[in-house]
Amino acid sequence: MRHPRFEFVRLKYLRACGYCGVTETSAGSELTIDHYQPHASGGTEADDNLVYACTKCNQYKHNFWPTAQQLAQGLRILHPLNDDISIHISANDEAGYLVALTPTGMFHINLLHLNRPQLVELSIV
Repeated sequence: MRHPRFEFVRLKYLRACGYCGVTETSAGSELTIDHYQPHASGGTEADDNLVYACTKCNQYKHNFWPTAQQLAQGLRILHPLNDDISIHISANDEAGYLVALTPTGMFHINLLHLNRPQLVELSIV
């Protein structure tokens, strides 16, 4: 069953994954709704907790939510709309790879596998 806010979230993210940038056209289908903070960790259905995500990013993120210790170390997933991604990640690598500028950026890249071959080939992140 489709999420009741599916179309709203889909348009808010311009039909592209909030985490990696893959579009519906590149994916070959509509994407999914991810709960930035999972229900299991107290996440809600609030609009700012809903992220349009490709299947791969949604699978890699799964139910991750940082512990207090991880947060203290900056080990968290960046929110696509609420965080300034450019502080943490640079897309200027000539080979198409993302480069972490902070520990948070490195954690984000690694957890979501944002340097996976398919994304590097597309060079969209």
